[in-house]
Amino acid sequence: MASADYFSQEGRRETLLNRIKKHQGILLGVFVAFLLLEGLFLLGRTGLFDAVLWRFKVGRAAESGTPFQMKEMFLFPWDSLYLPHEPYSDGYELKEKYGLDFTIPMGDMDTQIRLLFFEKSRLVKVVKLDKFNNDFALSVEQVFPEDTFVAQKRNGMDCVYIIEKQEQGFV
Repeated sequence: MASADYFSQEGRRETLLNRIKKHQGILLGVFVAFLLLEGLFLLGRTGLFDAVLWRFKVGRAAESGTPFQMKEMFLFPWDSLYLPHEPYSDGYELKEKYGLDFTIPMGDMDTQIRLLFFEKSRLVKVVKLDKFNNDFALSVEQVFPEDTFVAQKRNGMDCVYIIEKQEQGFV
C-alpha cells in the first residue's frame, strides 16, 4: 500500500513538472514583460527617461538653431521649473527667494544639474542632467513652460550645449 501511494505521488509530481515545462515559455514571457514594465515605471519615476528625451531634443534644437519653449521638452504636466545652481544644496536659496515649500536631499554630485519641476506650488519631479553636457546660464533660475530658449554647441563639441533664455522682445 505504501508503494502505491509513492507511485501515485511520483505520478502527480511528473505531471506537474510536465505542465510547468509545457508552459515555461509563457511563464518566462510573463516574467520578462513584468520586468520591462517595472523598468519603464522606474525610468519615468526617477526622471531618467526625461533626461534622455531632453538630450535628444536639445541636440536637435542646437543643430537646427531653432529656439524652443520648455513646454516642448518635457511630457509631464508642470507650471514652473527651478534650477538650484549650487551643486550640494537642498534648495534653501530657492525656498527663500521664491517662497517655495519642498524637500529634496542635498545634491550629491557637482557634475549634475537638477531641474525641480512644480505644479500648483507642489514639487512633482526632479530631473538630473549632466552638467558638462548642459550648461545653463547662471541667470536662468526660474523657468515657465512658455519661456523660450536657444541651445548651441560649445566650441563645436558634439553633445555639449549652452542653454540660454531668450528675452521676450527677441522671440
